[in-house]
Amino acid sequence: MLSRKKSRVIVFEGQKYRWSVSGDSGYSVLVVQHTETDGQRLEIITSLVEGPTVNAITPSFVVQTIKDALKTGWTPLQKAPPLELSLNAVGRLEIRRGLATG
Repeated sequence: MLSRKKSRVIVFEGQKYRWSVSGDSGYSVLVVQHTETDGQRLEIITSLVEGPTVNAITPSFVVQTIKDALKTGWTPLQKAPPLELSLNAVGRLEIRRGLATG
């Protein structure tokens, strides 16, 4: 589970999620996990700088990411390896690892 001290809570469709951001070497990693289970974590890797602007990770960005990840197949209530996604240059999520294919 994510540390309460270094994370924030957000509610999406009646479900509570805890999220935190860390940055290193020009990238940010957003980690999201359901607050009531030790289910599958969501990890989003995004460039801190994309062209002339900085990609800010705001609560509205986190909500949209949760929504998109759920559509992609993220299962936050089930125990599974982390779902790793990256944010491409046009702001769309791309699967890196964590979903079965085929």
